Amino acid sequence: MLLSVYRFLTSYLIEPLLKLHVYLRLRKGKEDSVRYLERYGISTIKRPSGPLIWFHAASIGESLSILSLAEHLNERDPTLNFLITTSTVSSAKLVAQRLPKKSFHQFAPRDAKRWIQRFLTYWRPSLAIWIESELWPNLALETFAQKIPLILLNARLSDRSYQRWQWLKGFIKPLLNCFSVCVSPSSEQASRLKLLGAPNVITIGNLKFAAKPLSYQRSDLKALQTKIKQRPIWLAASTHPSEEILIAEAHSLIRKTYPELLTIILPRHPERGDEIVETLNKKFKIARRSIGELPSNVTEIYLCDTLGETGLFYRLADIVFVGGSLVPIGGHNLIEPALLHSAILHGPYTHKSRELVTLFQAHQASIEIQDVSQLAEQITELLKHAHLRQKLSEAAFEVASAQNKTLEQVITVLSPYLKAIGKQS
Repeated sequence: MLLSVYRFLTSYLIEPLLKLHVYLRLRKGKEDSVRYLERYGISTIKRPSGPLIWFHAASIGESLSILSLAEHLNERDPTLNFLITTSTVSSAKLVAQRLPKKSFHQFAPRDAKRWIQRFLTYWRPSLAIWIESELWPNLALETFAQKIPLILLNARLSDRSYQRWQWLKGFIKPLLNCFSVCVSPSSEQASRLKLLGAPNVITIGNLKFAAKPLSYQRSDLKALQTKIKQRPIWLAASTHPSEEILIAEAHSLIRKTYPELLTIILPRHPERGDEIVETLNKKFKIARRSIGELPSNVTEIYLCDTLGETGLFYRLADIVFVGGSLVPIGGHNLIEPALLHSAILHGPYTHKSRELVTLFQAHQASIEIQDVSQLAEQITELLKHAHLRQKLSEAAFEVASAQNKTLEQVITVLSPYLKAIGKQS
């Protein structure tokens, strides 16, 4: 019943409201002013001839998983084209920097039935592969209606989403039935999907393990190393509102032991740079990367409010706190710093990446801290003892690299669908 109501409302009635929403986001700089028509299913580039696989990812972490998979599929079959859609401007910028051969990026259309139909009619994908669990009803139902095989990779539901969907099984079951197969990263997640009505669920490791180490510019790393010299440093990555204040408090505590400490903050959303500077600059000497500044001898906090440089700073600092975990966001990807030999810390709020955290902790490959004082204490210890840093970073790297069969397993699942595409072309 609820799904029918949703479908009716999004057929025509809500289009003006969705257009207003896009307009307001444009005003706030949250939409691309050149490409916003893609939100209405109006494509801004020409569709290439030949078979096309459509990948959809909600955000940055999922996008990186897609890029590795697309590169691998291109090596197997150079005739394939790849359309990658994402939902955020930041993920679009990152994907644009790293697009594999024969790959194209578009913003995912908003979930209005007519816009979805326009998008699908134009692109005519041979296969649709979505990452994680951003389930937009019209996008799923219209893809299924056009007889496009639909696969959900890294299929997972947060605790909150799972609890909500248990009350709305009549809504989500028809959506899950659109997928030919749901590939889940854990038995717990697979069980959740089955209970909600997914007809075909298999369990494979987390696809994020298949991502390549984040890229960087060697010249940028050398320039930073020259400026920082032998100063003790640590990195707080993927931080969120209110978290930077806690990081700064930890910085003050660590400086009691290491007066020359440099703390690097890399916010999850770089556009928050002005806000972070305004919050911290009264008490701390800050250098800001987005305006071309490098840390000087007196810089206390280096704010890296740029996009696509995470790999650079993971290589620069061998102690990494992964943010979104000191505040109730749910945590972020531990695999990226692990592949670059980081000693990893995180806070207690990791419910969005619980399987990963459990795996890392089982192998003593990360340190969970509960508050600012513990964070400062642990980082001080790691700065003081190189062998502790090495032990922790080696354990993290071993966990991340030991899971590298995930991509092969995913390809095995996709093989029947890839063969079908080959017969069509």
